[in-house]
Amino acid sequence: MFKDSREDIYDINVGFLGIFPRNIRVLIIGGGSVGFLKAKGLIKQGINNIDVISREFIDDFYKIKVNLICEEVSIDILNKYHFIVVAVEEYKDIKAMLDNLNKLYVICADSREGNCFVPVVIKSRGFSLGITSNGSPKGTCFLRDKILDSVLRYDEFLYETRRIREEVKMLDEKDKIINFIYTDDFYFFYLKGKHNLVLELFFGGFYDKGSNKKKHACTGSGR
Repeated sequence: MFKDSREDIYDINVGFLGIFPRNIRVLIIGGGSVGFLKAKGLIKQGINNIDVISREFIDDFYKIKVNLICEEVSIDILNKYHFIVVAVEEYKDIKAMLDNLNKLYVICADSREGNCFVPVVIKSRGFSLGITSNGSPKGTCFLRDKILDSVLRYDEFLYETRRIREEVKMLDEKDKIINFIYTDDFYFFYLKGKHNLVLELFFGGFYDKGSNKKKHACTGSGR
């Protein structure tokens, strides 16, 4: 008899932990279509150090940039990786080894059996955004498209303010300037093309739009 899960369907407590893709080693267990889709998704996120272990691989794996390992899974192999995607139906023994090693892992056959998940990620020049709808992949993609309509208009603004933030990191008024640029008022002047003038009026000439170099350290408000 199936368990009635209706009480639990929305009670999924999740959190986000960012990674630096260049510094992480990933192992995908399973050479079928599920493993292939997971590999493609991770490559899109910028993770290039991906190994796939299986006794057999579908042809699609030979079209993407992954390292194929034709072996059986062992605890010694698992211990070499930071993050493991288990893309096979029989996963109980693998899960026991991963728990023993304290690894982060995803169980594709039953997401609640793993200890983490892979969100949908939106990347642009100005921001990176991870999204989940707590257990519904299709719902997550629907939400992604809705969010994109709202947030992409801020992309160039966030890129520009990040550059300004780098300019002021060593200034005494750093906190005041950063609090100032991340406001609706400053965004309004950015849209009008007047944000550099506003910074000049309020904080002096530390910011050079053309060269993006520090002119001088400002000690007063400039007002």
